[in-house]
Amino acid sequence: MPSVAASAVAVVAVPVVAAGAAVAAAALALLPGTGRAAFAGAAVLLVASILAEAFPVPIEGVAAGATSLATIFMVATATLYSWQLATLVGLLTMLLIESWRRKPIVRSLYNTALYALSGAAAGAMASVVGSRYAAVLAGAAAFYVVDVGLLAAVIARARETRYSAVIRSFAASTVTPFVVMAATTAILVELWSRSVLLALLLAPPLFAIAVYQRSLHTALERQRELDRLKEEFVVIVSHELRTPLASVYGGVETLQRKSLDEGTRDRVLAVVREQAVRLAKLVDDVLWASRLDGPGRKARLAPFAPARLVREVVASAEAAAPGHVELSMVLDGDAPSAVGDEEHVRRVLANLIENAIKYSPDGGTITVALEAEEEFVRFVVRDEGIGVADNDRDRIFDKFTRLDPEMMRGVSGTGLGLYICRELVEGMGGRIWAEPNPGKGTTFVFELPVASATMEGATA
Repeated sequence: MPSVAASAVAVVAVPVVAAGAAVAAAALALLPGTGRAAFAGAAVLLVASILAEAFPVPIEGVAAGATSLATIFMVATATLYSWQLATLVGLLTMLLIESWRRKPIVRSLYNTALYALSGAAAGAMASVVGSRYAAVLAGAAAFYVVDVGLLAAVIARARETRYSAVIRSFAASTVTPFVVMAATTAILVELWSRSVLLALLLAPPLFAIAVYQRSLHTALERQRELDRLKEEFVVIVSHELRTPLASVYGGVETLQRKSLDEGTRDRVLAVVREQAVRLAKLVDDVLWASRLDGPGRKARLAPFAPARLVREVVASAEAAAPGHVELSMVLDGDAPSAVGDEEHVRRVLANLIENAIKYSPDGGTITVALEAEEEFVRFVVRDEGIGVADNDRDRIFDKFTRLDPEMMRGVSGTGLGLYICRELVEGMGGRIWAEPNPGKGTTFVFELPVASATMEGATA
């Protein structure tokens, strides 16, 4: 049951909860005289029902969501014993599960009443049918009609849509699971009637069905996510390609004019070069992301001097940095050798510095620091740019995530840079994160293991 509006609670939930409470009270009042065997059998079916409800089976195309196999055990209770015991099994199953999940009180009461009424309907219908198999099917049908009918009523009210449309959708998507569960219930009842131990033979196939459906659902969800990422990739890359390609094309068209003076020609060539570099960076990021998603090239771990690498990367970044950005270094002179793939470390650090420059449209100082810890060498890149919100600090390392997706600050990008950084750092046995930043700017940190004396000697 979804979170419902006040009108839905008043019109649907309250009467259903009241009816469920009345039926449960009647079931308790009529329980005296029930034999011990019936109580014992119902208790076993109650445990099975609780386990099935705790782990519902997601079935593709079911509009009501995941399907609970608890229906099998509640209808079996109604057929084998009485409507009273079926009512209590339904009530206790949902009450315990909803309490365990800590659902809202209104939702818990409604769903509990729903199962109590469905169990009672199944028992009442099964009791008036003579044949055992007919009783099972009649009980299953009664449970299904009450459960789906009342669930559709509250959802139609909450969504402010027609009840007929909701019930048609539910019926179309759940009729096949209903038939399967009704047939399974008939098998369970037949085996139970012969021997309770014999009925346990049904547990392995039910468990296998649940596991298979879960794995299938997970695979389909993963496929949908991949399809979404593919579409997002096409949109982002197309957008990122359009601007530099237009600039390069426009620059070439301009250069073909014979009347250009030398100064204009130089400015146009600078724009073409800048946009060509941007295109190369885009293609490079895409290739790296593709490599990381596949088998790819494994990191070649070896000791390296982190201070030397930081100096080289910062010197290269300074040469290409815009005039409104200043780079500075804070190096720990006692920093030991670190273990990693030097090419990968160089790329991670260069990406973080480039990212800091890109997200500092108003300029400022970008500080690259190297710190020595007991077991790790820590690389820090700190800027004074637009910063990262607290709720974005974890997701910015996901593929295609950008802090300025609408380019409100004029910051472009594919959203692959930080994803590549994370994959490379974790592939070298390190970790990377963005630190909480209450003020202006962002601080990215990654750390790699310190090289042992044995490894340094072997390398030397």
